[in-house]
Amino acid sequence: MPSSYSAIACSVTSDIRHHGAQLPPDNGRRDLTEVVLGESERLLSAPIEATADCVKDRGRLAILEVRRGRSGNG
Repeated sequence: MPSSYSAIACSVTSDIRHHGAQLPPDNGRRDLTEVVLGESERLLSAPIEATADCVKDRGRLAILEVRRGRSGNG
């Protein structure tokens, strides 16, 4: 994966972790943030291909997981 994709992924993850950690412990959005980050890590643990399509596919997976969590079907 080109270093720019890795840098973007690290930056986005860092931002999500930072903002999620600032939410009160009893806030449901904090719980959702932790679930999304955990599921994203699990989904993204598959081998990475150095292609834009791979990055797009991984982004789609993460979005689907978030939507699934919001609908209560998970």
